[in-house]
Amino acid sequence: MQNQTRIVIENVSPQIDGGVNFIKRVVGQKITVTADVFSDGHDIVECCVKFKHESEKKWQEVRMNPKDNDVWTAEFKVEKQGFYSYFVEGWVDYALNWQHGTERKIHDNQHVKSELLEGAEYAKSVLKFADASEKEYLEKVAVYFATASDYDKAVQEAISIDLRQIFKNILFDF
Repeated sequence: MQNQTRIVIENVSPQIDGGVNFIKRVVGQKITVTADVFSDGHDIVECCVKFKHESEKKWQEVRMNPKDNDVWTAEFKVEKQGFYSYFVEGWVDYALNWQHGTERKIHDNQHVKSELLEGAEYAKSVLKFADASEKEYLEKVAVYFATASDYDKAVQEAISIDLRQIFKNILFDF
């Protein structure tokens, strides 16, 4: 099947007549956007709201945060008078899926050598999007993941909050 998507985005709010008419806000007010965002399986998804003023060419982006049962929310501020356009974009986050699956195997006392090698590839693939401190950390983690003698350190880093935060904050596509 061509043009198949794994992400479903429904119930985007606020909207009037399915987005045909503009919603109204006053300069300085925030627009809180909510949407139901989920995938066709059990994968971890992430999403954002992209928006722009009618006079702008470039879209701005705000990451959405999960609320309840596949409902996500984000907000942006009306900076100047005029019309704003916005839409919700979602994606499967493969790096976070890798980390979640690896963490489950570690907690089940499974040996995760091949998963760590896969994690090294994820760490290397996001280096170009990372800042200096994140690059240093990712390079160190990639070495741990690829070195058998560093297995215990690698396991700790594979499930670390620091790695999760970097994967969550850096947008990338595989």
